[in-house]
Amino acid sequence: AVKLAYLFMDSSRQPKVDPRQRDVQVSVLDDVVQMISVSRRKDAGEQAEQIIQSRQELHASIGKFAPSFHTYVLAIDAWATSGRKDAGMHAVRLLNEIERLHEGGVLEEGRPNMRVLSTVLIAVSKSSWIGRTNLVETLFQRILDLCKAGDRSAKVNTRLQTCALSYIM
Repeated sequence: AVKLAYLFMDSSRQPKVDPRQRDVQVSVLDDVVQMISVSRRKDAGEQAEQIIQSRQELHASIGKFAPSFHTYVLAIDAWATSGRKDAGMHAVRLLNEIERLHEGGVLEEGRPNMRVLSTVLIAVSKSSWIGRTNLVETLFQRILDLCKAGDRSAKVNTRLQTCALSYIM
């Protein structure tokens, strides 16, 4: 899938495309990242981030293929399902990157919602990251605050509460 994404992003191999089709190209790249994220492979997070990095480089050089909010969320999903002990650390780093880009006006289409924070919380709770207890508590509180504010992108279900409480207590 990663090779397919690189091949697809190589603009020297692509014919000139109507600018209105750019969204279709970006959608295909996001589909590749989604395939990686559901693969549950140990290297899924790394592969998703490689595509993000390539898209950032292409955007800097040719002004196309900038990673979207959705791409970052899919990369967080890839880390959360990878089963790696350092997945939580990588998911938090991507969450911080999303927030930094959003505050800087680079990522205008989204900000972390309950679904994103829940995925990061699950990744952190599965990791062997020292000091994660305070982070789990902070993430869970942010999720509850978003829920109170009307965010319905995810549910605060028993699984999520168990994940959080097992590390807070």
